[in-house]
Amino acid sequence: MKKSAFIILAAMVLGACTAGYKVKVVEDQFSDPNKAYITKTMDGNFISSTADPLKLVPASELNAYVMVNKQTNKADRVGLHLYNVRRNGNKWLNIREGDEMIILADNNRVVLRARNAKMDHHVSSNSVTRTIDTDYFDSAFYSIEKEDFKKIAYATSIKIKINGMSGIEEYTKQINGGLLPNFKRFYEEEVEMKPKAKE
Repeated sequence: MKKSAFIILAAMVLGACTAGYKVKVVEDQFSDPNKAYITKTMDGNFISSTADPLKLVPASELNAYVMVNKQTNKADRVGLHLYNVRRNGNKWLNIREGDEMIILADNNRVVLRARNAKMDHHVSSNSVTRTIDTDYFDSAFYSIEKEDFKKIAYATSIKIKINGMSGIEEYTKQINGGLLPNFKRFYEEEVEMKPKAKE
């Protein structure tokens, strides 16, 4: 019985790590009704395969977003939102406006420049292990051409290098198996607006 419960729990955790992301609409009752665009963004597209899918431990994400023109109902702008997390010893990357994120998608080299970057941190304690952890967050938005996002979405492999004033972060191994399929699905459903696949 215990073994069966463990197998079910493991399957749920692995499934959550590779499959899931949500789409959020950045609109609410207080939004300006005369605004020309609706913004839709991914949430939960983990970069690393070691990420905790339950988010008990913060993990780095790379989420796509799209700005849809209300009049034409077409995607006018696309971008990526990086949420990079470092724990304890390694502090912020200190990403500044204009700093590069380089993505190698198969044989394509895509260079993006940061905008609207910011930093934050969070301190947590564990009463069982009697430890204190500090998580350092870098958040930055990157505009991307639709054709470049398509190259990433349909790639079979990806490597990512993020540059900041205080250091670099590279994701070249242990990439989350759901990262690229999630980009592909988001591209097809929210950018090209193909009919959504049945769950």
